[in-house]
Amino acid sequence: MYTIKGEPMKTLFFALIILAAPLACMAESWEKTQHNWNIKHKDFGLNVRHFFGNDYVHVEPSYKFGKFTAAMRFAEKDGANEYRPKLTHKVFKWKGFSVGHRIEYRHHDGSKDSNWRYRFIGKASVPVTEKFSAFVKVQPRWEFGKGKEDDLSFDDIKNQFGLKYKHNKNLSFSPHVMYLLDDDLNKKSIMFGTALTVKF
Repeated sequence: MYTIKGEPMKTLFFALIILAAPLACMAESWEKTQHNWNIKHKDFGLNVRHFFGNDYVHVEPSYKFGKFTAAMRFAEKDGANEYRPKLTHKVFKWKGFSVGHRIEYRHHDGSKDSNWRYRFIGKASVPVTEKFSAFVKVQPRWEFGKGKEDDLSFDDIKNQFGLKYKHNKNLSFSPHVMYLLDDDLNKKSIMFGTALTVKF
C-alpha cells in the first residue's frame, strides 16, 4: 500500500488527479483514446502513436542536441498524409517545473491547408511515492498561415494531467487525461491516453 509523504503540494497534486479522472470519465464516453509507444537511445528517440476509435497513426523519429529536440512526424488520418518537421526548445527546468516552446510546420496532402503552429509548454510534476509522480502539462497553441495572417490569438489549449509510474530507469508508463479547450476556453474534446517509454 503506497502512502503519500511530504509537503502539502504533493498531496494537492495527487488529490487533483484522483478527483479529476473520475469526473472526466463521467463527462465522456471515451469513444476515442490515444496510445503512445516511445523508444529512446541516448539522444535518439522514436514515438509511435495511434488512436482507438479514430483512423490515425503517426511515426516520429527525433534527435536531441543540448536543450533542443528536432523531430519529423509522418502521420496518416483517414487516408490523408501529413508531414510535420518540428523543433522543441526547453528553456527552463527547476526540480519538477519546466518551461519550453515548439515551432512546427504541418504540411498536408490534399485539400487541407498547410500551416505553421507554435506552442508554449509548461509542465509541473511532483513525486507522490518512490515510483509514482503526478503531473500537469499546459500547452496554448497558435496557428499561422493561410487564412490566419492577421490572427494573433491562440487557437486552443491542450491540457494534460496524469500519473507516471517509473518501474526503473529504463521503463515507465504514464496514463493521463487530455482536455482540449477552444479559443473561448470552452471544452473542445477530452480523451484518455497512455504512454509507454523504453530506454536502452
